[in-house]
Amino acid sequence: MLSACETNVGLVRRYEGVYGLPRAFLYAGSRSVGASLWRVDDESTALLMLAFYRQYQQGVSKDKALQTAQQQMIRHPRYKDPYFWAGFMLVGGYR
Repeated sequence: MLSACETNVGLVRRYEGVYGLPRAFLYAGSRSVGASLWRVDDESTALLMLAFYRQYQQGVSKDKALQTAQQQMIRHPRYKDPYFWAGFMLVGGYR
């Protein structure tokens, strides 16, 4: 999980897709990469990552762990706005 700002942003090449940091990790052998689409808030990202990793450590698949973490953020009074949680996505395989 690349939890820094704009880690899923890259150069778009026709017929090639997006060249960016996640693609480099996938080419290097990672089965999947989690990354952000925009500048993210540090505190909300820390909460989201904690929730994600708690789920994942319990054996929940990566996609479901991220979904559950994002749903928890929706219920948080301070971080319910999509700006705080919707910028994170998974690229590659999800299991």
